[in-house]
Amino acid sequence: MKLFLTILFALIFESLIGQNHVVLKGEFMKTTSLTTLLLYKYNSIIDSEFIENIPIKDNKFSVFKSLNEVDSYYIKEPISGYSFLFIWDGTIEILVDSISFYNSKLSNSPLTDSLNSYYEGEEKIVFYAVRNIDDQIKKLKGGDKNKLNELNIKRDSLIDESKKKLIIYRKEYVKRNPSSFISLYLLTMMGFHDESTIDELNMMQLLSDNLKKHSRYVRFQE
Repeated sequence: MKLFLTILFALIFESLIGQNHVVLKGEFMKTTSLTTLLLYKYNSIIDSEFIENIPIKDNKFSVFKSLNEVDSYYIKEPISGYSFLFIWDGTIEILVDSISFYNSKLSNSPLTDSLNSYYEGEEKIVFYAVRNIDDQIKKLKGGDKNKLNELNIKRDSLIDESKKKLIIYRKEYVKRNPSSFISLYLLTMMGFHDESTIDELNMMQLLSDNLKKHSRYVRFQE
């Protein structure tokens, strides 16, 4: 019997090697009528993989998983279709805002914090001028048509500039963070490659050898 238990323990231990045991815990800010949430793995903007239904009880929910690698996931509200994206990199907690799903709060996920920080910098450095024009256009709706046309022309020009800035900004980030999953995420989130993503393909070579073993990298290269 002892021998059997020893062998069983060894087999279980061996099966767990290389896996990352993570927990997703959540609670709604206000009482919700929802009974389930949907959990998806987010491979790219054109590819999501359904994982499971998450039951909600007393305004709370939890999911336990054994994951081989860090990756991006999202929970989805089944009625409205609203979703909340996160990088599942450990035991994390989500405080769900059922009124404005996008304003839900996540804690204990350093990689999700890094991703949000990247996007904040992207907005300030790459898209600030475009957002400023957008605000001006919004205020002029139904107003001076000549001025509105002028602003739209300027916006188109700024969009072209922003695309060039984005490539530079993203490349600098990847060069500074070749071993970060965020770099891999940013380069594969489109889910395809063509002439418009040739820069992403070139930047993939900047990633560390470990990231090049990630299923996300392998899938993008296919």
